[in-house]
Amino acid sequence: MLNNAPANLNVLLLLSYDQKPAPDEEIIALESECSNVGHVYFATTRNIGTLSAGAEVAFYADGQDNFSLLATAEFDRFLSIDDREGREILSRHTIYGAKQPERMRGFVRLKGLKLWPGGTSVDTLNGWLADGDRLTLENLPQGHAAASIYYMKPDSHRCISIEAKLELSQAKCAELEDKYADTRRLWDREVRWKERIHRKAIADLRNQTLEGKRPSGGGRVQLKRTIEYLLNLTCPNIRLNKDSIDCMVRNYDECPSLFKRLMILNNDPLLYKGIPGGKAIQGSKKGWFRARFGDDLGRMYYRRVLKGRDAIVEVRISQKDEQSRDLDNL
Repeated sequence: MLNNAPANLNVLLLLSYDQKPAPDEEIIALESECSNVGHVYFATTRNIGTLSAGAEVAFYADGQDNFSLLATAEFDRFLSIDDREGREILSRHTIYGAKQPERMRGFVRLKGLKLWPGGTSVDTLNGWLADGDRLTLENLPQGHAAASIYYMKPDSHRCISIEAKLELSQAKCAELEDKYADTRRLWDREVRWKERIHRKAIADLRNQTLEGKRPSGGGRVQLKRTIEYLLNLTCPNIRLNKDSIDCMVRNYDECPSLFKRLMILNNDPLLYKGIPGGKAIQGSKKGWFRARFGDDLGRMYYRRVLKGRDAIVEVRISQKDEQSRDLDNL
């Protein structure tokens, strides 16, 4: 049986020929420096700070190396490029100092870097993946997941424990959380800016419409576009036909009442309550309701329409003198 004591995390890092320096040149230069001073700093686009000192760091490459094992080393520590020590190392680094690698997250300090003969398979690592499969060339993940692969080397060659699988998954999550932190901050800032503009636009249009103020410049076409735009923003669960918009333009003074009713329906697309005063149309086999507005001369017809697991409200706004035609159409 497998010993349930946590095994150390290890990581397999992908070097790509799409970036400079080329993987074979980079690894040889790193090994030479490590041999001279006993340690070396490797620039990485991943934060692998979840590793413990002494963990195995392995390198493999795409392209001409066909994902074969290039080298292994012993993990010492991770230094973020945002820290002063990391920036100082970069400024004097013989390999990366001239040009900082794109999307660099920091340095990994390595000891005992060992080159492997060309064509050595990653199967040699005898590792196990988070899904319980062996770390083999055949089982390597595809796409971005191949850039850094966490693995363990438990005593048992049968499987790894659930605790070990969880530790592997958590390490990957922590790495990705750090990798996309800057992107998320920029995105959140952009979203907040857009939301402020969006809220102001909605407030301005709502005030124009609910207060009975025609948009600057006036005109029937502009008013119609304003109403359509406001409905799209504030009532996404409402499906309103074009004749209804025309009716709202003709009866502009009733827009405050109509908008309030539409907002009620938008917030209740399953029609648990509907509009106060709304009544089911007798004889309607499609679930239509009718409500009145505007001195009892206006008519609003509405019904629930299911779309998969979602629901919308179909609405028709009209006048009393068109009631016979509307009922026939409905």
